[in-house]
Amino acid sequence: MDDEGTYVCPSCWQEIVIPVDPSQGALQTYEEDCPVCCHPNLLTIELRPQSDIPDEADMDPEPRVRISAVAQ
Repeated sequence: MDDEGTYVCPSCWQEIVIPVDPSQGALQTYEEDCPVCCHPNLLTIELRPQSDIPDEADMDPEPRVRISAVAQ
C-alpha cells in the first residue's frame, strides 16, 4: 500500500503531494524536480510505523509520512 506525503517547494512555495513507497525503507532520500517550477529538490522522507500513531480521536497524531525538501 502506497502512502502520500506533502512538502513545500523551497523555490516556488507551492505545496506538492507525492506518492511514497514504504517498501523502499523508513528513511528515503532522493532528488525530484518540482512539478510546478521544475527546480530540483533533495527530498528526505521519513516513515513512521503505523503502531506509533495513536488511534484516539481526540489526539492530533503526527503524520505517518514526514518530508523535508532542500532546493538544489
